[in-house]
Amino acid sequence: MKLLNTFVKRHPMLDKKHMLLLGPTDDYFRKALDCNIEITILTEVSRVTVFQYEHARKVLLIRFDDFPALLLAAGDEHILRAFDFVISFTEYGMEPAAVIAATLQIPGPPLRCSLICRDKLRTRQALASTPANNVLFSKAESPAKVEAFILEHQLPVVLKPRFATGSQQVSILSHSDELSPELGEEWMVESFAPGQEYSCETFTVNGQHHLVAVTEKKLGGTSGVVEIGHCIHANMPNDPELRDWVFTVLDHIGMTDGVGHIEVKMDGNILYLIECHNRPGGDRIWQLVELATGFDMIKACIKLFANQAVSFLADYGRCAAITYFQFPAGDVESYQHPFDSPPEWVRWHEWILHKGMQIPQLTDSFHRHGGFIVDADTPQELEWRILQILSLTKVL
Repeated sequence: MKLLNTFVKRHPMLDKKHMLLLGPTDDYFRKALDCNIEITILTEVSRVTVFQYEHARKVLLIRFDDFPALLLAAGDEHILRAFDFVISFTEYGMEPAAVIAATLQIPGPPLRCSLICRDKLRTRQALASTPANNVLFSKAESPAKVEAFILEHQLPVVLKPRFATGSQQVSILSHSDELSPELGEEWMVESFAPGQEYSCETFTVNGQHHLVAVTEKKLGGTSGVVEIGHCIHANMPNDPELRDWVFTVLDHIGMTDGVGHIEVKMDGNILYLIECHNRPGGDRIWQLVELATGFDMIKACIKLFANQAVSFLADYGRCAAITYFQFPAGDVESYQHPFDSPPEWVRWHEWILHKGMQIPQLTDSFHRHGGFIVDADTPQELEWRILQILSLTKVL
């Protein structure tokens, strides 16, 4: 690494920071463009878009699981035009971004934290000595190992891949005969946590944590664990006990700077950790936070790593929600929706169905049928707006 730094030559445009951005969606990329910095994108062929080609300084196409190629590409580009920092906002980009930051010795996601968050088993192990360790867990290398776990701790249990996202292949087992033989080192089993599920959206500066918003999750799908909606309003739980618990989790996973997303279930006064991430929550939760509180977590994170001041605005106290459609599986003969001319309070919408299409079973987040975001001044107004859109949307 010292050899690499020895031969770095600075670009004449020293008035602009240079960021290496891994695996962005166009929404994240647009946020970065607003920050008046040079942006080199490192991404995979399946993720790159025409918009990114047109507006990035340069696009590097490398598989995220090919770490030697990632480090060579980033290191070579760093010699030509030094990066001031590296960042990612997506699950599969966090670990590569942290490895690149550590190798090039530039600001970026903390390596230990990124490694822990990327692996659900490592997350549990890292918190083993904390109050958040109240969900029993084990590797699930084989059906026999899971059956032994069930015998010791009873049903139901949750079976999940350690590295997957979007609720892929997550299942709640109520009977041991539901076990799949296709288990191995990349699977884990844990005791089922009761209660209502929330996520805590956080922002950390130099180890100082801030709880920006609490988001209520709505679950559904064939497994009952697919996220079909998220909601933020002023009545969400936000007491000192919850904040202390969240900050303890962040401390133990090594979160030092940037955006955090802690998923938790609340059963009375008992808190159960589900997952934690050093990135924004999926399903456009970052947009809900911005609409409800006025705090732009994405731009704030870029400013933080660019060594610029970050301001925390006063809480707007507004409401925002994203709702995903749940339609029965089958063929689409006809449909109607209000999105050709939506009300101004519809802040985002997606409609992916077309006539003749076969609607798949809702087994994970990647099989959803579209959705929408609305905001409002009160929880009652928010709920009315959601019901209004749902009443205008039909699939036959």
